[in-house]
Order: sequence, then C-alpha cells, then structure tokens
Amino acid sequence: MDGESKSSESRTTYDLEAKLADVSLPFEEIVPAAVKDWLNVLARSHGTTREVVLLSVLTSTSALIGKSSPQVFSTYKEGGNLFVVVVSPSGSGKTPACHLGCIAPIVEHIEPKINKNLRYR
Repeated sequence: MDGESKSSESRTTYDLEAKLADVSLPFEEIVPAAVKDWLNVLARSHGTTREVVLLSVLTSTSALIGKSSPQVFSTYKEGGNLFVVVVSPSGSGKTPACHLGCIAPIVEHIEPKINKNLRYR
C-alpha cells in the first residue's frame, strides 16, 4: 500500500469516527429507572459506559431467546435476532462490557449444564 492510499484510509477512518461521535442512544427515553440505576452502577464499577453495557445485555438476551418468536398478531411474527456493532476508541471499555453483558451471563447459564453432564460420564 503506498503512502497516499494509507493516508486516504486514515482520513476516512478519522472521518467515520468523527461522525459516529455525534451518534447517541436516547438512554433516558428508552431505559426504565430501575434498569438505568443497575446499568449505571455496573458500568461505573467495571470502567465502561452504561450504553455499551446495555447493548451487551441486549445481545445476550437475544442469544438466549434463541429461535422462539413472539406472535402478537396472527399475520405477524417477530424473531429475537439482534446484531450489535460497538464502535468506540481503544480503552473506552468495550471489552469489560462485552465480558460483563455477553460472555459472563451465557457462561453462567451453560456451565452448570456442562458440569452436570460431565459428572455422570
């Protein structure tokens, strides 16, 4: 890759980061008070933001819902699929939030079942 292409790519990445910095989640509008307090404490104690923890928790919830589909109307079905991409600078707390909201709950849900199966072999 020549110097000009690399410079152009860096500029594009910088522009994207600048545009994404203006995007925010309407946290106060969409999160119930009890959940908001829980997310604030969790985020503060793990060095991350409440928005990233919320996205991690929603991702885990989507995974645990699995293939089930709530059907409110006979003509409409909604799946529980949720895909999340978190774009944030290095050191902003993405990894702790991922472990806290995604990995830990799923491991806690699955690990006892695995251990139980291993005991009986």
